[in-house]
Amino acid sequence: MTAALARSMQTDARAEFARDGYLVLRGLLDPERHVLPLAHAYEALIEALAGIHAGDPRTAAVRPPIGAGTGERLAFALGASGGEVLHHLAPVLSLFSSRFRWRPDLPPAQLPEIFALTRDPALLDAVEALIGSEITASPIYHLNTKLSRTHLADAEALAQRLRRRSPGATIYYGFEVGNTPWHMDAIAGLRDSHAAPIVIAWIPLTPADLDRGALRVVPGSHRDGVRAGPFDVELIRRATTIDAVPGDVVLMDNKLVHSGSENRSRDEIRLACNLRYVPTGAPTGRPYLPAFVARSRTAPHSELTSADVWAAMWRQAFAALSRGGLPVPHPATTSHARARAITEAWQRAAPDPAGWLRLRHDPTRSAAARTVRRLTVALRRGLRRSRGQ
Repeated sequence: MTAALARSMQTDARAEFARDGYLVLRGLLDPERHVLPLAHAYEALIEALAGIHAGDPRTAAVRPPIGAGTGERLAFALGASGGEVLHHLAPVLSLFSSRFRWRPDLPPAQLPEIFALTRDPALLDAVEALIGSEITASPIYHLNTKLSRTHLADAEALAQRLRRRSPGATIYYGFEVGNTPWHMDAIAGLRDSHAAPIVIAWIPLTPADLDRGALRVVPGSHRDGVRAGPFDVELIRRATTIDAVPGDVVLMDNKLVHSGSENRSRDEIRLACNLRYVPTGAPTGRPYLPAFVARSRTAPHSELTSADVWAAMWRQAFAALSRGGLPVPHPATTSHARARAITEAWQRAAPDPAGWLRLRHDPTRSAAARTVRRLTVALRRGLRRSRGQ
């Protein structure tokens, strides 16, 4: 391909993305080399978590079925934990819950295969065509699992048997394993990120069609600004369904209205990965979780290349937040000015991987605590002086 042809294709892609809010890139990734390793790693993590919950003394009377598949194992873990296994698998959303507890005793969900896929050169080339060459990988990423009705019913039945909380009551349950409602991802970021040109890469790890759960998008809906649902019926009637297989990538504007169809299969599981990219320096919407430079043409030394360092950054973030900083500020109740202050505090405390590795406390809560202590000390001194007089 000539450089001129490549530039022409980039121009066409940018125009289509600006018009519709999404691009479908068929066969962008090599399934065997780049996609299936993550699917297998995620399946292994679910198997491990199911085994750990089966070993819990409180669930001694039940076990996953012999020869159970990934869907059955996840259904078991959901029921046995009362849905809280999702707090470990999907911490980006679960951090908003007052029930969230970091579990450092569980195998980490920050899989090296996710890190590798996030940095895939072909994927970054496609993102670069849309937002430029200075690319930061947002900490807002999801491994979206869509379970069948059978799996979801099995999880509820097990929870009732064990007298656990209903898994369906878990925050953002539909987004993680059930029916995904119509939404735009931008609304879940702090308000200072709403104007950032954020690109989502939606990547199926298993076939994603109308039988197993397909991605549905509303072309052009990104042009109407950031807003929460429910959305107008006429808007949803414009939706189109995207059948995709491993190797395909759907790039979406962060403000595009989209959803996922129900998994209507009997016992299959649909896996997909949702990654997010922002121009370096722009707010990510989750400043209290570690972003990293995935590509830089001007400062390639700033790129993070170690999956182990990335996982360590997440451990430090969870540890810092667990020391009194949970739950995290919810975007819906945080003003733009407060969001900007939170982002700036975290950027000062952890401007790079080394900063995250040194992190000990939530800088926004720490600053507030110091202010309260100073005021308390000043008040006590004032009271002592007045008593002395």
